Amino acid sequence: MVREGDPRVVTKQERISVLVHTFNSEATLPALLNSVGWADEVIAIDMSSTDGTPEILEQHGAVTYRIPQSNWNDSLRNDWLSAPRFPWTLVLDADEYLAGDAEGVLRDLVASAPETVTAAALPRFNYCFGRVLTGKRWYPDPQIRLFRTDSVRYRARHHTPPAIRGKGILLEGPISDRPHIHHQHYATLADFAERQLRYALSDDYSEPLDFGRYQSLALGAVLDSRESPTPEERAMEIVLAHNHLLQALLHWEKNGRDEPLPIGFGWQFAPRIDTQIGQRESGDAQEKRPFGWVSQAIRKARRVFGRLLRSAP
Repeated sequence: MVREGDPRVVTKQERISVLVHTFNSEATLPALLNSVGWADEVIAIDMSSTDGTPEILEQHGAVTYRIPQSNWNDSLRNDWLSAPRFPWTLVLDADEYLAGDAEGVLRDLVASAPETVTAAALPRFNYCFGRVLTGKRWYPDPQIRLFRTDSVRYRARHHTPPAIRGKGILLEGPISDRPHIHHQHYATLADFAERQLRYALSDDYSEPLDFGRYQSLALGAVLDSRESPTPEERAMEIVLAHNHLLQALLHWEKNGRDEPLPIGFGWQFAPRIDTQIGQRESGDAQEKRPFGWVSQAIRKARRVFGRLLRSAP
């Protein structure tokens, strides 16, 4: 491992370019740039920032390309994946940074990677509400961010892992010993909800509509909320569940609203939650089921609605 003061010369195959996209990132950008000062080059694609971002990039010697501001989607990265000059590219977001010992571990990682390996996933710490999230959605949160230059492609959808081009493969093995990305995430639940809404409104809906997929994602988020270690993380899962249903409706509208909206859409998964949670009984005492009230409310509403229909003239 290369450490401070190590006389070893960095070989060509160990050279790493850092690629970052920025927009009004002055609050978080210094932490990122300070953590990658060892990189062989830092390339920034700046979306016409109006704050101090350009000056910060210049102070740190980043090679900066200025592009027009537009609605972000991950496929915008594809236009710049050939810009790095060195064999390996490390992609970071403007609100992320690396630990101080990342250089040596990353250079050893790329130097020892078999020729068949194209990319490696790195673990990520997500900081929300002033602390690291530990729920299963949030850690180790593997991110494909280190890859041979110009060897991956991104899709337009938000938060979709890049696809490896050709016959390359992902580096195998546990990732906990690899350098961690530190993600300066959300300060409040309102920040989180606002960002999810923005992602939903700007996402790509060109693929065929599958209501079942969206409902499965919503169900998974609700069930994950039961295992969340903190109330805040549980709340975030519930926000995500509602967001998946919103995405389904936006996708439906993008398709022209021609397909019939499933009856009961948005509540169909409630009985399934009860089934998966199950009941435990001990004597006459019955454990309360967290989502039992949903099914009861639905059944009651159906009964009332049925009576109204029967009594209608």
